[in-house]
Amino acid sequence: MKPKPDHTPLPRVLIVDDERTNRDLLEVMLTQEGYQLLTATSGEEALAMVAQQPPDVILLDIMMPGMDGYKVVEKLKANLATKNIPVIMVTALNDRRARLLGLKAGAEDFLTKPVDRAELRVRVRNLSRLKISGDDKYSQSLEAEVGSRTADLVTRTQTLEEQAVVLTEQAALLDLAQDAIVVRDMRNRILFWSRGAEVMYGWSAKEALGRNSHQLLTSDPSEPSEQIERMLHRHGQWEGEAIHHKRDGTRVIVASRWALQRDAEGAPVKILSIDSDITDRKRAEESNEQQRVELARSNSELEQFAYVASHDLQEPLRMVSSYCGLLARRYKGQLDKDADEFIDYAVDGATRMKHLIDDLLHYSRVGQKDKPFTPIDSSDCVRAAVANLGVAIEEAHAEITCDPLPTVFADSGQLMQVFQNLIGNALKFRGDQDARIRISARCAPGSDAPSKWEFSVQDNGIGIEQQFKERVFVIFQRLHARDQYSGNGMGLAITKKIIERHGGRIWLESIPATGTTFFFTLRGLPSDSLPFELAATAGLSR
Repeated sequence: MKPKPDHTPLPRVLIVDDERTNRDLLEVMLTQEGYQLLTATSGEEALAMVAQQPPDVILLDIMMPGMDGYKVVEKLKANLATKNIPVIMVTALNDRRARLLGLKAGAEDFLTKPVDRAELRVRVRNLSRLKISGDDKYSQSLEAEVGSRTADLVTRTQTLEEQAVVLTEQAALLDLAQDAIVVRDMRNRILFWSRGAEVMYGWSAKEALGRNSHQLLTSDPSEPSEQIERMLHRHGQWEGEAIHHKRDGTRVIVASRWALQRDAEGAPVKILSIDSDITDRKRAEESNEQQRVELARSNSELEQFAYVASHDLQEPLRMVSSYCGLLARRYKGQLDKDADEFIDYAVDGATRMKHLIDDLLHYSRVGQKDKPFTPIDSSDCVRAAVANLGVAIEEAHAEITCDPLPTVFADSGQLMQVFQNLIGNALKFRGDQDARIRISARCAPGSDAPSKWEFSVQDNGIGIEQQFKERVFVIFQRLHARDQYSGNGMGLAITKKIIERHGGRIWLESIPATGTTFFFTLRGLPSDSLPFELAATAGLSR
């Protein structure tokens, strides 16, 4: 016995959309489902077709010229003959406000563009079965579900409106920032492009959105891309430098900071980056580095020249000095008075030239010595300096006192030279009174490191005028006539060079006719107590 043929009519689906491409796409997706597919290009045409022969399901676009989807739904639900026809509204992606308005108008369901084929088939099939079966209980259940979804959408829309206000304020603040703020997805497609990015790179937000950021900016980061991605996924952030290119091709160096954003399940979804233009700073640094290298080379050449020149002058000067001395010894008193005076001038000049060359040779050798710094007791250097100046100390009736001194990292011979130069300077410029010299040290004020020490050498001499406080450290600079005070103006210049070689600095404070205090800093060993009281144990008080 043959089964009776099924005379159940095929479900009718009306597709309403003013865009032909959208209509064709929906038809292709539903072709294999066995529906009778009808199409309308406007809201007015759809209402006329429904009035003639009501469909089982309507797929309704929202944005259409003339009568939009909301008005079509309102008219359908207001008519007793068409109010039970299920309507699926097709709206833009994540447009929750549009969904809420559609539910209020009476739509049963939604699909978002781009439409998913499987989702479309399931929703159309379920609603068409509902229409054909006319199941009152199922209809009531559907109405309850629609009501629940409407209430949920109302609540979510209110929350989203509040969030929108906050986001609007934040966006305004972001646009005030001069840095380029960019948000992109995991495929590097730009989702947000701040006003700062527009100014920095030259592309407007409209031009940049949706484009690949690496291709747009021709990015060249300071680290390999794979390493950056590992750092970003492991720690959630990355910082570094990158070279980008503006719209006009100009190269710009940026300090870039990235932050990874994840969804509720922990999957990475977005990357927020903030780029600061550091092109000018990098150029300045490169220029400073080039100048530093050039200055170091020039100083090295000058030191080498001074060393070679002073060394090569030693032999002819020795000959001149020897013959001048021979003339003085052999012919002094045998010629006239002028001849004796001329010979004295020659001998004095040769002697001063010898001292000058010796000092110049010493000065040039300061930077060439590569003796490593070692921990030394600075009080030992003071002892050695005092011993070398023993005769001058006796002649000046000097009293030298020394407070406890720390252990420092230094070249012992050069540190002894520093103390010898400063003490000798105090002895020379003591005036008419007996010299009183005090040497002390303390932790450098304002320093976070307890191992940085500040030394002082204080005297009661003639003092130095304020305008000469820097000049006294310049090579060959003298503040007094040669017949008043001897010397070549090299002692303090050598002292300054030694201190700077040790990574410290030297300066002075002075009151004319009262005295001068020289200060200098050195790196040392941190210590809660100094080694010993030198004045009490070393016998330096005189």
